[in-house]
This record gives sequence, C-alpha cells and structure tokens, in this order.
Amino acid sequence: AGDAAKAPFSHDEMAEVFLRGEHAYPGHCRPDTVGKDTVDFRCVATGDAHYRIIVIDRTAGRILAEHSFREGREQLRVTLDDHRTIDGVELPWRITMSSPDRADNTEITVQSYEINPALAAHLFAVEPRRERP
Repeated sequence: AGDAAKAPFSHDEMAEVFLRGEHAYPGHCRPDTVGKDTVDFRCVATGDAHYRIIVIDRTAGRILAEHSFREGREQLRVTLDDHRTIDGVELPWRITMSSPDRADNTEITVQSYEINPALAAHLFAVEPRRERP
C-alpha cells in the first residue's frame, strides 16, 4: 500500500491512458474545435461532469494529446510525441502524462513495439459454465 500512495497517477488515470475503451472515451465523441492543423474531439457521457478532449493531427490522423476534465477542471494531460511507423502503424515513442493540479509529470519512452504477436490458443479458451446447486 505504501508504494501505491507514492504513485503520481491513480489506477483510473492510468486506465484512461492505456486501457482505452470506456475508460478513455466516455459516452460519445464529436468534433468540438477544428483548427488549421488539428481537430479537437470532445468525448462525454450525457450529463456527466467527466469529459475528454482528444487532439488529432488533421494531416496524419494521429492523436497528439488528450485532456481529461472533471467538474470543469483539467485533471490529466497526455501528450504523444515522436511518432514512427512500425509495420504500417504510426505509433508514439514518447508519452508524457501530467496533472495541472499536482506537480506530477511522468515521461515514458517506448523502447520497442510488438505488432500482432502470436498468442497461445489457451488464452482464449472459455471454461464450461457450471450449473449452480
């Protein structure tokens, strides 16, 4: 528990950045601001005070930054830099996470990516459903 207390970002914040799906994109997303080089998408659940702004490069179609808000205050800022193409997929090699309300700033430098690795069949095995007594 001591290590978790020292972690600069919570499990939920890390899930927003790396797990994607519902964690990162609540509700529905729509274009919010269209600039010369970028398009900002606002993702929000109806009536929810939690929303995200995703900044996308108009030319390359890659995500450049993400901003997570709660109650109108920015809680988490993620920038994705140093994009390189691996097996036809453009990926960021530097990810920076920061929080405007805290003095937390974490930079992740990716050393390598493995695209479509072979996975063992047992990872997808479904156990038979057991009848309850």
